[in-house]
Amino acid sequence: MDTISWRIWLEKWDMASLHIAERFLEMDWQPQEADRSAAGEFYIELLTRMAWPVAAGAQGDEKANLESVSSLLDAARQILRTHSRTAMEFGKLAVAVANQLLRPFVAHWRSRDLDMVFAGSEGRKAFGMEWIALMATLTTLARMLPDMADVEDLTTLETDDGQVTAGWPPTALAAA
Repeated sequence: MDTISWRIWLEKWDMASLHIAERFLEMDWQPQEADRSAAGEFYIELLTRMAWPVAAGAQGDEKANLESVSSLLDAARQILRTHSRTAMEFGKLAVAVANQLLRPFVAHWRSRDLDMVFAGSEGRKAFGMEWIALMATLTTLARMLPDMADVEDLTTLETDDGQVTAGWPPTALAAA
């Protein structure tokens, strides 16, 4: 297998928007067995913890969706603690995802009085738009983790049309 850089790997998955220092982007992307194991664990957490939007936008799901993202952040932290000394390639990705995507989303919404925010349609709409954007990125992550883990991509397991589970991508939701 030819060696590729982190930059090339992230571009392959359209995740170059993650802010990673240039010195890391130029490094070879070479996942080892520990990276594959950690990526596999996080992949399973992502597939089974997230509230993939079967009824996205349905009123009352906002708190559950926030808790799903929060639990995914907790899972990422636990996997990082467990594999921090051996899964260096996974660690680079997981730290960027946790610090740039998951933690800011959770912190932003937990800092508010959710009962008050979600009582009105504007609060629900604002949350929904941010959640859809996050889910689009997490959907991409769910497609790239099997590459690192060297496992089968199961994101289309539950659909007959080859679309990611539950009718993703979220562009279909935005039009609704």
